[in-house]
Amino acid sequence: MTTTESGTRAIGLWVGGERRTQGSGGTHDHINPATGLVDDTIPLAGAAEVDEAVVIADRAFESWRNSPPAQRQALLFTLADLVESNAAK
Repeated sequence: MTTTESGTRAIGLWVGGERRTQGSGGTHDHINPATGLVDDTIPLAGAAEVDEAVVIADRAFESWRNSPPAQRQALLFTLADLVESNAAK
């Protein structure tokens, strides 16, 4: 999720490292419970995006499983550190 110039969040689908602003599954209006107003419209993945993501993940798994365990461990620790340092955002 990124922030737009107006300060609102820009929400999109992420498939294969690519941000998409539309999905074939339509959209969902997120309602702010404090105001009752729509604060974001969220694109929804449909079967096409899900199928594409599964193919991409399957290809990525081939590379991942052939990586040395120490390399995978280092990447997972880096990911954990990033998640932890951004948890409050």
